[in-house]
Amino acid sequence: MDPYTPLFAALRPGLEQVKVAIECELPRKNSVTISSLSSLGENNGSKVNESPNAQDDDDATTTGSSVEANAGTGNKSDPFANRRIYALVTNVEQGHEEGCIFVFKRRRNDPTKVKIVDGLPILPGFKASVQQVARPVSENASTSPSTSASDLQIDMSLAGKSISASSSDAQSIRDLLKVVREAASRAEEVATERQQNGTNGTDDSNAHRLHLHRHHHHTKSAEPLTHAWVEHYMDVDRTISGEQTPIFSRFTTSAFLPPRTERPRAPSPAAGEVKVSFGTFNVNAQVPSFGSSSSSLNSWLHVLEDEPDILIIALQEVDSSGLSYVVWTPQVEAGWTDAIEASMGRETSSYRKLASKQLVGVLLFAYVRTSLLPRIGSPALASVGVGFGGWAANKGAVAIRFTLDDISLCFVGSHLSAFSTPEARERRRWDHHEIVKRLKFVFVEDYEVEKPETQGKDVGSEDSIESAAESALREQLRRSSILSTDDARSKTPSSIAADATTADTDLGDDMSESAQLQQWTIYDHDVVFWGGDLNSRLGLSTFEVKRLIRKRQFESTLLKFDQLRSELSSRASFQDFKEQEIDFAPTYKFDRGTDTYDTSEKQRCPAWTDRILWKEKDSQSRVHPIAYESAHNIRLSDHKPVLATFLLRTSEE
Repeated sequence: MDPYTPLFAALRPGLEQVKVAIECELPRKNSVTISSLSSLGENNGSKVNESPNAQDDDDATTTGSSVEANAGTGNKSDPFANRRIYALVTNVEQGHEEGCIFVFKRRRNDPTKVKIVDGLPILPGFKASVQQVARPVSENASTSPSTSASDLQIDMSLAGKSISASSSDAQSIRDLLKVVREAASRAEEVATERQQNGTNGTDDSNAHRLHLHRHHHHTKSAEPLTHAWVEHYMDVDRTISGEQTPIFSRFTTSAFLPPRTERPRAPSPAAGEVKVSFGTFNVNAQVPSFGSSSSSLNSWLHVLEDEPDILIIALQEVDSSGLSYVVWTPQVEAGWTDAIEASMGRETSSYRKLASKQLVGVLLFAYVRTSLLPRIGSPALASVGVGFGGWAANKGAVAIRFTLDDISLCFVGSHLSAFSTPEARERRRWDHHEIVKRLKFVFVEDYEVEKPETQGKDVGSEDSIESAAESALREQLRRSSILSTDDARSKTPSSIAADATTADTDLGDDMSESAQLQQWTIYDHDVVFWGGDLNSRLGLSTFEVKRLIRKRQFESTLLKFDQLRSELSSRASFQDFKEQEIDFAPTYKFDRGTDTYDTSEKQRCPAWTDRILWKEKDSQSRVHPIAYESAHNIRLSDHKPVLATFLLRTSEE
C-alpha cells in the first residue's frame, strides 16, 4: 500500500510537507548485526551527521518504535501490527526548514488511516547510522532462495532516545538516510547562525515567538528550541533537555493537551508550616466507579505522594435530581466519601474526616491529618443558596472554618451561575457578593465541650489526646450546625437558645443570656481559600480558543480574555484574592468519557471554569503556593478536576 496517501489526512494541509516516507517492519527482536555500515551514507552521497556532543548509539535508550519491537512478532489477525510508516515531515513557518521524524501506524479497523505513535525532532545533536542485520534462523529457514537473509536497519537518536527501522529494501533505507542527513545538516546551520546572531547581539525575529524549553548544544548557553509546530501533534509532551525528548504517544485532533512535564512531588512543609491541598470538581452527577482508571481519584488528589496536612474537597453537581431540593440524599455523600478515602490508600488511617456538608449539588469535605486534631479549635459549618430567586440552592456555597493554633482559616466551595453572556457575568458577580454578605458561621463560646472518657488508655498518650480532640471537635460542629445561619439576621443568645431547644434539648439547656454568641463572616478570617465551579468564561471564539490551546498560550494570551482574571484585576469581585499561574488546558467542557472538547450541537467554548483562589488578611504572607494542576486523565465528568497545593506558615519562627 502507498505510504504517502494516509499521511495527508493526518497532517495539516499546506503547513507540513512529507519529504520522504517508507513503510517497513519494526526491528526484529532476535536480529543479529552482521556489520556496521556507517560508510554506506558516504558511498551513496549520504554522509550521516554526527555531532561531537551527541551520544553514542550504545548509550541511547530506545523508546517508541523500538520498544514495540521487543513485544513480540505481531498479531496474525492484523497484517500491519509490526509495520510502521517512517516519514520525514518538514515545516517552514519560522522562515527556515525544520524537520521531524514521525512514526505512523495504520489503524487496524481502517488501514487507509494512520495515527502518530512516535516522533523525533531533527535538532543539533541528531545522529543516524545504518547497519546490516541478520534475520532469526527460524525466519531464514522459510525464505526462498531469491529472498535476502538480512535486512538493512537505520537507527536515529537524539539526547538519549532512538527510533529504528529495518527493511530488506536497502534502497528505501538509503533514501531515508539521505534526507535525514540533509535535514540534520540544515539544523546545524540554523543553530550556528543563531549562535552568531546571539554573539553579535542581533535579535532573532523568530526566537521570541517560541515558548518551548531549550535544547543545550555545544555551549552551556541555551538557544530556543524551534519546533513549535510539532506541538500540534503531541499527546504527551516532555522536555527536550538532558536525557528527555518528546514522545508522541498517539495522533490526536483534540485541542486538549495534557501537562507539559511529569508531575513532581509537592515539597514537604518545614517546621512551623502545614501543607494544604484544595481540590475542586464539577462531577456532572457522576460517582466514581471503583476499578475504573478514568474515574479513579488517585491522579487528582495525590494524597499518597503529597501527604497534605489539610485536604479540602469541593464538589459541584453531585446531585441533579429534583428530589435533592427537598430530600437529603446521604447515599451521594457516602459514595464520594468511599471514593475519596479509597484514593488515600495506606494513608487512610492517618486522616480524619473533620466535617462534610451538602447543599443540594454542592458538597464540601474537610480532612485533616490525625496528629493535627489537638491544634484545631472553634470549627463551624455554614451554607447559603443564591440560585433561582436569589435563594434557591441550585447555586450557592458551603464553607467550613476553624482555627489552627492562632490562625483562623476559612474554606469555601461554591458553584456560581453559568453561561457566557454579559448578563451571566454580572449575575456571577452578584452571586459572589451575596455569598460574602449572607454566609455566616455562628458559635457560642461560653461552655466547653466535655472530652470523652479515656478508660483503659494512658490519658497522656498521643492516641487518647487525638481521640478526645476529635470527639470535642465533632460535638462543636454538631452544635454550630444548629446555630449557623445563612442569612444576615441578627440573633441574640436567647433567640439562639430558643431555636436550639426546638432542635436539641441539651444544647438549649447549655445556652444562657450570659452566653457569648460569636459570628464570623468569610472575610473575618486570617486566610480564606475559595474554590469551585466559578463558571468563568473566555471572551474569544471557540475556534480561536482551541487554536491557542494547541499552542499552549495560556498565561501569555488566553487568560488575558478570562473573565475571572478581569474580575480580580478590577476588584469587581473576589477583592484581594490571588490565583496561581495556570499551566493546564481549560477544564470545561468535554464530551464525557473523552479528552475531546464539546462536539454537541452547542459546541460550547472551552473555559477555565474550575478555579481555586486564596486571600490573606493584612498581607501577612503566610501562604506559599506550590502547585496548581488539572487531572487530565480523569474522564468521569464533562469537567476536569483541579487541585491547588499550598504551604501555610503557622508559626513566626
